[in-house]
Amino acid sequence: MSMIIKLSFRNIYRNKRRTILTLSTISFTVLASIVFLSWMKGIMDNWIDNSIRFAYGHVKIAHKEYIKKERILPLEFSVKNLSRVMVEIKNDKEVTIIRQRIKFGAQLEFQGKTSDCLGMAVNTAAEKRSSRIQKTIIRGNYWNDDQSGTRQGILIGITTAKELGVDVNDDVTVLARTADFSPYLLVYKIRGIFKTGMVSLDKGLFYINLADASDLLNMKDSANEILIMLKDKNKAVEFAVKIAKQLNDAGLDGNLKVIPWQEQGGMGNLIEIMKVMMGIFILIIGIVAGLTILNTMMMSVFERTHEIGMIRALGMKRIKILTMIISESITIGIIGGLIGGLSGSALAYFFFEKVGVDYSKVMESAQGWYMDPIMKGDFEPYQFVIGFLAGVFLTVISALYPAYRASKMKPVKALRVI
Repeated sequence: MSMIIKLSFRNIYRNKRRTILTLSTISFTVLASIVFLSWMKGIMDNWIDNSIRFAYGHVKIAHKEYIKKERILPLEFSVKNLSRVMVEIKNDKEVTIIRQRIKFGAQLEFQGKTSDCLGMAVNTAAEKRSSRIQKTIIRGNYWNDDQSGTRQGILIGITTAKELGVDVNDDVTVLARTADFSPYLLVYKIRGIFKTGMVSLDKGLFYINLADASDLLNMKDSANEILIMLKDKNKAVEFAVKIAKQLNDAGLDGNLKVIPWQEQGGMGNLIEIMKVMMGIFILIIGIVAGLTILNTMMMSVFERTHEIGMIRALGMKRIKILTMIISESITIGIIGGLIGGLSGSALAYFFFEKVGVDYSKVMESAQGWYMDPIMKGDFEPYQFVIGFLAGVFLTVISALYPAYRASKMKPVKALRVI
C-alpha cells in the first residue's frame, strides 16, 4: 500500500502543468459553489424577511373575499369586531407582535400635483417593532408610541415626495373612498420621508396611523388584515390551523381566513423554484468541472501507458493499479477542495456578506419585490463542508473511468507504446 501511495504522489508531481490545471478546476468549482450557496441564501433570506416584515407577516387573518380581491383593496370586506379578534390571539405564547392594518387606494395632492398611492394604515407601535420602517426615515421622524388623538401626519416614500415636490411639514390632501363607497378627503401634514431602496415601498406608498385612517375611511374597530409575528416562522402553518379553529370556536365571523406566509404571494412556490435554480446552477458547474477533470485524468493515464504496462508485467494486480489512480485523484481532490474551500469561504464572508453587490439600478424596475438594493450573502460553515466534499467526490467520480481503463490495460500492448 505504501508503494501505491508513493507512486500516486510521484504521478501528481510528474506533470506540474496538468496537476495545476486539475487543482485549479477543482478549486474554482468549490469556490463557486460556496460563494453561490452563500449569496443565494442571503438573497432568499433577505427577500423572505422583508416580505414577512413589510407585507405578509408570519400569519395573516383577513376576510375571504378580501383575499380574493386584494388587488382592488375592497374596504367593505374587512375584519369586523377587531378588538374581539385581538383578544383571541394576543395571549398565545407563540405570538410576539400583532399588527392591524388597513390598505386602501388614495390620491395625494399638493399644489396641483397629484399621485395615485397605496395608503397603509398601521398600528404605529407594532409597526415600529416589526417592519423597521422608522429606521429608513431620512427626514422628519416616526410617530410617538402614544396614539392618542388624530391627525398625527403621514410618512411618505422618497420617490413620491420628489414627484409631488413636498417636504416634511408640508400639508397634502388625501382623497380616498370610505368603506361605504363615499369619496372623502382630509388634509394631513407630512411627518417624515423614508427611503428603503425598495421600489415597492419608496414609490406610491404612504403610511398613516390606524386612528387617522379610521377617521378617514369610516372603519371603526375594523381592519382589512391582521399580521401576526411568531417566535418561529417555521411554525406558521401549524399556528394558522390552530388560530382558525380558535376563531371558529369563539363564534367570530366565519368568513375569516387564516393564512401562513408560505401561502401568500406565491412565496412557497417561488422558494421551491429558486431552490431548483440553485441545484441546476451547481449541476452545470459540476458537469463542466467533471469533464475537465476527466480529461486531465485520461491524459495522465495515456501518458503512463508504457509505465502501467511495465508494472503490470512485473506482477502488479489490476486492483492495485485502480487503487493508485483513485488515490491520486483523492489527494488532488483534497488539496483542491481545501484551496477552493478556504478561498471561497473568505470571499463569501468578507465580500459578499460584509460588502455585498449593489443592484440599485436593477431594483428600480423590480416593482413588487421586497429586496434590499445591496444584495448580501449569508455564509455559514456548512457551505464550506458541502463545497469541499462535493469537490473531492467530483474528482473521485471523474477518475473512475480513467482508473478502470488503466487497470484493464494488457501488459503486452502497453509495453509496445513508446
